[in-house]
Amino acid sequence: MLQLRGLNIRMSSTRGSKRDNVKQQKIIQTILKKDNPKKVGILMGSPNDYNKMKEAKYMLDTLGIQNEIQVLSAHRQPEEVAELSKNARENGYVAFICGAGMAAHLAGAVSSHTTLPVVGVPLSGSALNGVDALYATVQMPKGIPVATVAIDNSTNAALLVAEMIAITDNTIHEKLEIIRTKTREQYNDIELPKSE
Repeated sequence: MLQLRGLNIRMSSTRGSKRDNVKQQKIIQTILKKDNPKKVGILMGSPNDYNKMKEAKYMLDTLGIQNEIQVLSAHRQPEEVAELSKNARENGYVAFICGAGMAAHLAGAVSSHTTLPVVGVPLSGSALNGVDALYATVQMPKGIPVATVAIDNSTNAALLVAEMIAITDNTIHEKLEIIRTKTREQYNDIELPKSE
């Protein structure tokens, strides 16, 4: 048994599979890294979604949160989506932001294979202007949660993930406070027309 910062990690016996032992070693190595970065996966169902999802990347970059952006389709690449999701924690991910339009199953497919937080961004572009994607993303069955933001609002998805990270990261918390203050100041400076 390995004790690490109050955690007891029981290693598989030698009778366990080689794959299980390798997996446990990777998890332990990730925990032990002193500079263990928090990495967020930004996934989109199509390259055409980049213009709507790039704001999530911009916000995470602004906050200094490591991220990786990838195109993965829940319907055309289900094995790749499952593989990424199942191994996400041991590969340093702390959350996923998933943008998809129309049937919009990407966030749910990711969430079904990981216990990491998943935030869905329903994307417009269909005949229903994203309402179909909103329903597909938000209507998850009990036990497979997906937090869902407004249609095309990948900025809020990034901020929501950053708020989760800020629970244990004071640097991110301080940066979020600055962003929130600047947002308030923008609206305080707006002058409304005077009623007659």
